[in-house]
Amino acid sequence: MGLQEKYRNKLKHLNINYGLNFLDTDLIGITSELLNTKGEGYTIGAASASGNMGLVQGARLIESGDYDVVIVIAPMMEMSIYEYVGFTEMSAMSTLKEDKNVSAICRPFDKDHSGFVFGENAGCIVLESSEHLGKRNAKSWGQIKGTGVVLDGNRNPNPSMEGESAAMNKALQKAGISSSEIDYVNMHGSSSPLGDRTEVEAAQNVGLTNAWANSTKSLIGHGVVAAGLVEAVASTIQLNEGFVHASNNLENPIDSEMKWAVKQEECPELKWAITNSYGFGGINTSLVIKKNEN
Repeated sequence: MGLQEKYRNKLKHLNINYGLNFLDTDLIGITSELLNTKGEGYTIGAASASGNMGLVQGARLIESGDYDVVIVIAPMMEMSIYEYVGFTEMSAMSTLKEDKNVSAICRPFDKDHSGFVFGENAGCIVLESSEHLGKRNAKSWGQIKGTGVVLDGNRNPNPSMEGESAAMNKALQKAGISSSEIDYVNMHGSSSPLGDRTEVEAAQNVGLTNAWANSTKSLIGHGVVAAGLVEAVASTIQLNEGFVHASNNLENPIDSEMKWAVKQEECPELKWAITNSYGFGGINTSLVIKKNEN
């Protein structure tokens, strides 16, 4: 007897809280209860761009004047066997096992890249208006100066150089700076051959070949819905501490024009960064972050 037949009419094995747990609103409820927050609250879905989209929406709420403080949380994503199979069948996730050391499989922008490696990571960023920050006489880690969100107009999972370029240009325009002023690019860099090539083309199209470039996913894997926010945290830390972390396993870059960080680089002059996240559904997002100068 299969599991389906065994449990079809005996569903008491389900956790009593499953009716709450399977809804994305459960995350809002848990957060609200823990932090005693009673303002607005909702979840934002944008596949691998969800983290960035949360920050975009949070920044908009601050800019509108409706809120002084917004907490953006990117929780760890759980993946079942269905998601694993789905991602591998579309050649997004790496299937390498025996022929490589596990730590060497994730290699964004390397000629031997074969797809992403799932990483269990999560992050949180507190956004605050300058006025509210000043009243508290507090120090910020950085500023979101520009945001760009562009759709490709289709559900095809393939990346779009035009869409990625448009998102970056939109973020740069809103920040009021040119691409030549960007010191560092945190690439989406999932280690997917098609995705990596497309992103390099987009970065070159926008004019980012003189900025340091790396992929945080090369260190911690692809957090999927959490990835964008975690990478925004990584970008902000690097700006503040004046270094660019190595893009792990980048031994034979697919492109020689980009300024790759193949080892950790000490860069005290870092001021501006752009961080990119792209999601299935043709979702392209970019954030321009400025170093804290308090």
